[in-house]
Amino acid sequence: MLKRVVLSLILLSGSVYADPAKGVGVPLFTRRHASNDTYVIESIKQGVNHCYIEGLDVRVYGRLSPTAFLNIATAVAGMPKHLRIYADDICVNQDLGKATLNGKVVAIIVGLGGEGRIILEKRVLRTLNSTKDVLYHEAGHNYDRANGNPGAEAPWGIGDSVSEYGSSSNRDDFAETFTNVLLNLKEYSSRSEEDWKKDPLSFKKRIIMKIMETK
Repeated sequence: MLKRVVLSLILLSGSVYADPAKGVGVPLFTRRHASNDTYVIESIKQGVNHCYIEGLDVRVYGRLSPTAFLNIATAVAGMPKHLRIYADDICVNQDLGKATLNGKVVAIIVGLGGEGRIILEKRVLRTLNSTKDVLYHEAGHNYDRANGNPGAEAPWGIGDSVSEYGSSSNRDDFAETFTNVLLNLKEYSSRSEEDWKKDPLSFKKRIIMKIMETK
């Protein structure tokens, strides 16, 4: 199974899936295009699909299968209504980039976000779980950028994170916690105060819970 690790770029965020068994060290990340705009233009040229979710027009650019489109629609519909605007402009592309280590490809970039639009690698859309995982992470970056960059400040990047991926930077700590809370929103919403006290990451999660609940 591929393990998710981090790629962070100036003014951008990237998500990757990597196979840690292929080597140890610092991988070299290369993108097929330096600018997000180039990926976007490629996707737009391939057409647009519209998904209307409670009055919101979710635009999905690029060629994708019915299954991929359904996975995107289901993932966005699973977000609180007031947060769906951070995932309503999606471009589907392929070969976003890769990471190499000792001459071997150890990772592929599967998501880019943080500028209002989300770019997803086509392969991540094969399952609903992987679609949610990457789409929610990038939506978290979009929320962060659009709301004064709370992910740039404490407590993000301090102490443990919900994942190894989130431990790599403060912004990815925010986005990974955003993802974790979205994926577990039903459980967290019904948690008792006693159960919250048992969770060592409750402080960060409850910050995101307030975002989920604020309309």
